Amino acid sequence: MPHSNTVSVSIYVKAGSRYERYTEDGVFHFIEHMLFKGSEKRPKPELISGAIENVGGLLNASTDRELTVYWSQVPVNYWVQAIDVLCDMIKNPIFDLHEFEREKNVIIEELAAVNDHPDEIASLLVDHALWPDQTIGRDVGGTQFSVNNLSSDQMIKSYNERYIPTNIVISVAGNVSSETVFDICNDFIGDWSGAVSDNWVPAMDFQNKPVVLNRNFPSEQSHVSLGLRGVSSEDSSRFAINLLSVILAGGMSSHLFLELREKRGLVYEISSSVLHLIDTGALYISMDLDKKNVLESINLIVEAMNNLKAQSFKKELERSKNYLQGRFMMRMESTLSVANWYGAQYVTHDRVISIDEIYQKMQSVTFSEIRDTASSIFVPEKTNLAIVGPEINNSDIAEIEQILLKL
Repeated sequence: MPHSNTVSVSIYVKAGSRYERYTEDGVFHFIEHMLFKGSEKRPKPELISGAIENVGGLLNASTDRELTVYWSQVPVNYWVQAIDVLCDMIKNPIFDLHEFEREKNVIIEELAAVNDHPDEIASLLVDHALWPDQTIGRDVGGTQFSVNNLSSDQMIKSYNERYIPTNIVISVAGNVSSETVFDICNDFIGDWSGAVSDNWVPAMDFQNKPVVLNRNFPSEQSHVSLGLRGVSSEDSSRFAINLLSVILAGGMSSHLFLELREKRGLVYEISSSVLHLIDTGALYISMDLDKKNVLESINLIVEAMNNLKAQSFKKELERSKNYLQGRFMMRMESTLSVANWYGAQYVTHDRVISIDEIYQKMQSVTFSEIRDTASSIFVPEKTNLAIVGPEINNSDIAEIEQILLKL
């Protein structure tokens, strides 16, 4: 990216909650925290963060079900320093025991903060319903119990199993040459060795009817999250599902936003998102609204889904293609977004899917594919719904279940 004044470095590791043992929930999220606590070259947290922030750069990380990503964005003159810091963090952590015990309290506070946000509670409940009694259906951060009972030996064992070269992709974007990046990375991690086979447990699906979960929360509005079982990151229908998501609730011109907010005034906010994992996925619709509007809104969502199974929605399909392509084009102007895109593509697919290929596959989705995909995922036995907010009585919950059975 020769005209950029910044360089971004992302390091992707195949380490996430689905690789955890049942007794070690949250261990990879804990490892992510600990790698900021000290390395051989920089044994104190402030030496790691200061090496990036003191030149105006950004440094952060996140852990998900299948991946952990460490990233930095810096002014172009400091890109070597960014690679140095990140490689040192992930390859040479010192895992100080005092920091380990202290960080338990920090992570428990982070987990507790979720309970202040009804939208996050609803998201967790829906994932529990989608994948019950499975690591991918649990909070990536674990629980207060699992974090409190995690030992440093367990953490180090998990680190040694997953933090190895065959599980790691380094992605760099900005005004730098590939050859120079290869040489610099080789200087920092060229002697790193080790390999292991994947040990993730395939997703299981026992659902045969809609699931509705409700949790009382002292808020003015109800937060509703609807989750439907989707497809994997390798499934050819993933492009159709992404387009379905946009048609339904992608932006202020989407069908549900116009119908529920602009036309009827039932919701404050409604949005959709898509998740693709190695062997499964989900389509989510979330909304904030008054308790009295919940039943009508859910009924309208089900009605829209049934219409998508029967009609072509020609205008909406073309809009959704333009929407995704335009958002993607704007996203790829950022060095950080480019680094993350290439890194995530390679660590997931073992190759980088070109932008042109993405556009081609998206543009080639037909009306019949949209209908077929809608018919396969908009069904009662793949539908899960969580409501968090003011108390809803049992008769309303039963009516919601009956509405979902209309799919």
